[in-house]
Amino acid sequence: MLQLSSHALVLIYNTLVKANAWDARFLRGPRSRHGERKLASTYLAEDAVDGWNVVIGAMELARAWAIRMTSDVTAEGDDPHRLDRNTRIRLAVCINLAWKFERSTYSYFSKRFTDVGEAHGWPNLEDGHTRELAFLGYGFLYPGEQAAIGDFSDENRDQVKQLYDTMLKLEVDLISTVPLFSMLTNNVQTRSESLIEQLYLDKEITSAVGMTIRSILPFFVRVAVCADLYKTVASNEEIGHEALVCAASYCVATAVPSDPERCTIDARRRPPLFCQDVRQVAHTLLSSALTYTESTYARFGCYGDASWVGHVYVSNATLCNARVALRSAGVR
Repeated sequence: MLQLSSHALVLIYNTLVKANAWDARFLRGPRSRHGERKLASTYLAEDAVDGWNVVIGAMELARAWAIRMTSDVTAEGDDPHRLDRNTRIRLAVCINLAWKFERSTYSYFSKRFTDVGEAHGWPNLEDGHTRELAFLGYGFLYPGEQAAIGDFSDENRDQVKQLYDTMLKLEVDLISTVPLFSMLTNNVQTRSESLIEQLYLDKEITSAVGMTIRSILPFFVRVAVCADLYKTVASNEEIGHEALVCAASYCVATAVPSDPERCTIDARRRPPLFCQDVRQVAHTLLSSALTYTESTYARFGCYGDASWVGHVYVSNATLCNARVALRSAGVR
């Protein structure tokens, strides 16, 4: 259930960013002449890297609120894995809220709805509304369900408003029942970022190494989900985030780029020191990564794209090298 939910969040996020409906760039300021932040843009520009922590935040909200005892997986035709509609609508609410929190609604949806909707409390905008929340829910529907609702257009306003009203009530329920701030700012991925920052401040890694480690963290988050390890990693605030950083660090340290000129850092750097318990969990993550090397979920996006400059750090050869290095450090 968690893997299907996370994969759905990854797919929708990727689609919206690729379509420029959501702006995930790292800008220096509000105007184009300010340009983009070079370091962040270099390492976190790929959608799968989740540079703004939107997907991980949505997944944490989903674990606490969207995935319930009533959530179900059904089969239809040749597809044996289909999340039930109610769960998918709740997932849409989760990623919408995570995006608004992380990016302050940096969206560019078309304002195709012309009604002002004062009776519903919507602002009186003469240039129309986006119904962005409903659009996300619509995107989580299967083609047959979308056909039953009709087009997402002003001509089909009543059906779209009905979906919007339902999702707005769900969003209010999420906001009022879940500790949003802690889940979005203190999850396993954000704690990993804080650890990387501390390693940089302690001069144990360079900025380039730190950003490279950060760029492959979501890969190991996905591996943990695939291997049914995510709950253990996410819940253990003592070693969970350290294990993610450890696994990524050993990959960065042992990778041998096939094209050194495209590599942004020197190969074979010594990884930071981690305790035995952390190294043991990291070894399990690396072994699991090799097990799920063909997973469309784990390898979705840049992690399955050999042309990506950072792909060498999650290649099978590197995963094997990193696991051998951990064994040499005493892990069995």
